[in-house]
Amino acid sequence: ATARSISYNLNFPAAFPSVPQVALVLAGIDVDYRAAGVSLEVTSVTRTNFTYQIRVPAGARLSAVKLYWLATVSTSINVGYFKQTNPQVADIGVPTISGSVTFSRSLSGQVNAVPFISGFYFRNNSAARLTAEVNGLSPNSASLDIFVNANNRPSYVNIAVIHYRTTDRKS
Repeated sequence: ATARSISYNLNFPAAFPSVPQVALVLAGIDVDYRAAGVSLEVTSVTRTNFTYQIRVPAGARLSAVKLYWLATVSTSINVGYFKQTNPQVADIGVPTISGSVTFSRSLSGQVNAVPFISGFYFRNNSAARLTAEVNGLSPNSASLDIFVNANNRPSYVNIAVIHYRTTDRKS
C-alpha cells in the first residue's frame, strides 16, 4: 500500500481585506484501527480562498473525514500548528508528548488557547489515544501536553491551536 493525498480548494463567501489565518481541524473520521492515520494541512491561503491537503499514510484505511475550518483577520486571534514526526514520549504517569507553538504576534491582555487535532498516524494494531491540552500560555505562545496510549504511540501528530485574547464582560 502507498501513502495517498488529495488537495481541495475552498472559496471564502467573500474576500477578506487581507490574507487570513486559517485553522483546519478534524471533526470526525471513519478509519480502520490498523495503521490508522490522517493529516490535514493548509497549503496556501489568499484573500479569496485556501487550498488544503488530506494525507493518509501507507496502509491506512480511511473511509470518511469531516473537518471544520476557521479563517480570520482578527488581531485578537492567532492560529498555529504543532507538528512533529516520531515525537518523544515522556512517561509522567501517562505517556505524554510535550510541545509548544509560538505565534507570529503577541496578544495583549488576558489570553486563552484551544487545541484541536488536525492529524495523526498510528502504526500499531492496538487501541489509539490522542488527547491534547493547553498547559501554559503567554502573549505569543501556548504549551501543550498530548496524551497517548502506552501501547500505541503515534509516529506523527498535528495539533492546531487557536490562541485568542479574552474579552471582559461587564454587567
